[in-house]
Amino acid sequence: MLDDEDTVAQIGCWFARRWGSSAAATVNARLDALRSAAGWWHQQGWINGDPTRRIRGLRITLARSTRP
Repeated sequence: MLDDEDTVAQIGCWFARRWGSSAAATVNARLDALRSAAGWWHQQGWINGDPTRRIRGLRITLARSTRP
C-alpha cells in the first residue's frame, strides 16, 4: 500500500510541502529518518518497495571563508 505509485507520489508531495522550505541539512535529516523507517517496514515485511524513491535529498553548500 505505501509503495504503490500513487502513494509514492503523495508521499513525495507531502514531504515537499512539509520540509521544502527548510534548510538543506534539515531536509536531508528528515529524509534520512523517513528512509530509515521505510527500511525497517520493509524488513518487517510490511512493504515491498521504497515509498521514498522519488524524493531527492538536497545538496549542502558550505559558506566560503572570508579570511585571507
